[in-house]
Amino acid sequence: MDKLIPIEHKSQRVLTTQQIAEGYGTDTKNIQNNYIRNDERYLLGVHYYKLDGEELQAFKADHQIEDNLKYAPYLFLWTEKGALLHAKSLNTDKAWEVYGMLVETYFRRQLTPQLLIAAALIEAQKMLDQKDEQIQIMAPKADSFDTFMNATGSLSIEETAKTLNIPGVGRNKLFDILTFREILFKSGNSYRAMQTYVNAGYFVHKQVPIKKGDVIEQRTQVFVTPKGLDWLSRKLNKSA
Repeated sequence: MDKLIPIEHKSQRVLTTQQIAEGYGTDTKNIQNNYIRNDERYLLGVHYYKLDGEELQAFKADHQIEDNLKYAPYLFLWTEKGALLHAKSLNTDKAWEVYGMLVETYFRRQLTPQLLIAAALIEAQKMLDQKDEQIQIMAPKADSFDTFMNATGSLSIEETAKTLNIPGVGRNKLFDILTFREILFKSGNSYRAMQTYVNAGYFVHKQVPIKKGDVIEQRTQVFVTPKGLDWLSRKLNKSA
């Protein structure tokens, strides 16, 4: 997919269903079935756009698209997050490899939290594949996945809000949502994660230096792990 002609919609790069299918080594029917089976996880405007009517005609007039789509009554355009969900549904080496390439060379060219997460997921999948050659039971494989994900770093709540990119949900709103759902709680001047979610590997607590005048204090702050980022993405998008 290194010769993709960039397609943009709503100021972001997108892919057609056929482009994702060809890149991931499958057919469009399989991509469509992934969407139908998991429609509650795919959020309009976040994971995909569906064009029809005048909006579709205007898009066709401004873009070069596949011949078989020229007379289609509607068109699905998949964002980076939508491409990730399809890669996770297919869960093949080819899908993960192509998704990593898309993030690095198509959706963006600079290293971002999203790219770090994509790289972590790809490497985690490779680790699991190697484990499959050595063991046949699922528990050790799950343990190795959790260990890997917890070791790949974490994001602040502000960085998490930017990465999730849910409309209307910034840093403060995300704190409010997680506190309301009793995932986080206020402790003095900072927030902490409930121990259940820390034990699950979704959050970690770190000591962060805070400068107050001429004094530097160490304050405990909550951070989201890569595993927690994936969990929050599914949880918040499902309820959106």
